[in-house]
Order: sequence, then C-alpha cells, then structure tokens
Amino acid sequence: MALKMCEMLMSNEHYAYYPFAYFLEQQAAMGSKCLELFLAPPHVWVDWRGAEGIAELREKIQAAGLRVDAVRAEGVSQRYAPFAAEEERARRSLAYYRRCADVAQALGARVMTVTPVGVYRDEASEPAFARAARQLRAICEAIAPTGVTLALENLAPNALPFLMQAQAMRRMLAEVAHPGLACALNTVGMSEAGETFEQWFEQLGGRIACVRLSDGRSGPEALVCGQGIYPMERYVAQLDSCGFDGPVVLPLGRSYSNDPAAADRKNRAAFSALLREGAAQ
Repeated sequence: MALKMCEMLMSNEHYAYYPFAYFLEQQAAMGSKCLELFLAPPHVWVDWRGAEGIAELREKIQAAGLRVDAVRAEGVSQRYAPFAAEEERARRSLAYYRRCADVAQALGARVMTVTPVGVYRDEASEPAFARAARQLRAICEAIAPTGVTLALENLAPNALPFLMQAQAMRRMLAEVAHPGLACALNTVGMSEAGETFEQWFEQLGGRIACVRLSDGRSGPEALVCGQGIYPMERYVAQLDSCGFDGPVVLPLGRSYSNDPAAADRKNRAAFSALLREGAAQ
C-alpha cells in the first residue's frame, strides 16, 4: 500500500470548542505528523484585511512536532465565497483568499482547499458557472505569488445549480485554465453522486491535489470510518491503486465536537486497520 497513516492529515475543524493547544497536544499524543489547518476562529484569525498571530501559531505547531501540509478556508458561513454573486462580497472574498494563501505559505502548506459556495440555487446554471469560473481565475491569479495550489472541493450533486461531479469539475478546470487551480476530492460528494475514485482519476488525473477521505451516510457530514455506509475498504484500495501521493485528509463533522480527540483516535484506528489489511493482501 502506498498510503501511509503517518502521512494522513488530521483536521482541527471539529475542535472548535477546545483551544488550539489541546488540538496540538492530542495530535502529538496519538502519533499524528501532518495537519490540515481550518482557518477559522477560535484557532486562527484571518479575514479579508489580514491575519493575526501566524508566527506564534507556526511556533506552536513546530514545537508539537507537527507540520501543516494543507489549509482549508472557512466556507460554511458564506461570509466569503469563491462564487459570490454580489460585487462587494466577491471583492472581499478575493482579498480573503489571498490572505489565506499568505497564511498557507507562512506555515509551509502546499494546498488551500475552498468550498464551492456563493451560487444561489435559483440561478440559471450557465451564467452561474461562467461567474464561478471567472472569479476562480481571479483568485488563482491573486494567490499565484505564494505558490499555493487552490483546490476546489466537490459537493453533493444538489448543492449547486451546476453539478460538481467529475465531468463538471473537469469542465471547470478547463474553463478557468490556470495551473494554480486543482481539485480537492471529497468522498462524501463523490459517494452522494454515485461515483468512484477510478472515475475521478480518469477524468482529472494529476489535477487532484488533495483527497478528503471519510465515511458517510446520506447527507453532507464526514463520519468516523465504520460509522457510515460507504465501502471504506474498497475506497482505500481504489485510492491506493490510483497511485495518489498528495495530501489525504481525515476530516470529521461537527457532531464529534464534544470529544473530538476520541473520535480522531477511533478514526485513525479504523483506517490503520484497513491499511494493514491492504498491505497483507
């Protein structure tokens, strides 16, 4: 198996009710090495005007023996959105993503994931798609000096008036036509669309910069491996057979926020077991 547990990225997104020091302490204790850093309070303060405390944040991460391989821009609130329809929100969103890329560069992260939000569900598909592509290109051009790759996440098929399945993602990347844009493949969106890793890698190949690997059910939440209905053993084998060597994130949803470290330990243990089984075959 090419996939290795020590190279999988753990996220702080479900640690919102705990201080950042607790997150780092727990990850070090369970043997984590790599992180995906969710750029939102209470752990990170960044908005369209700038970011605060990044040097101190970097020191804390390094002192814990950890590193940041990817960052994730906040998208749930839609305060900032890569596809924003309103001119002022689009302007501030562009500045926000540039600040996030600066944070990624300062922390040594290669990839910045963004959620495809900002399109209203009653919008006509083609004009919304054109605006999304135009604004993604502007973001890519703005963050290009940082060397950080912008990775657009796929969502469930009903999340946008234009589908974010493999073929549509390929079309979006072709429309934007910028080398700094790639895809962050989310297994929840992939599964809800009834697709497979083979289909995504056939359509997008080397344009997949990041994989968000989680179990799930019908709905958007990322679950602990084994607590959902997805064929995780098959998913791990498929991902490995595709030869993917980029960041693999093990995200979890906010329902685990009461005891996020316990959820992470269960998740890591379940994935470790799948990797051992695959290596033994």
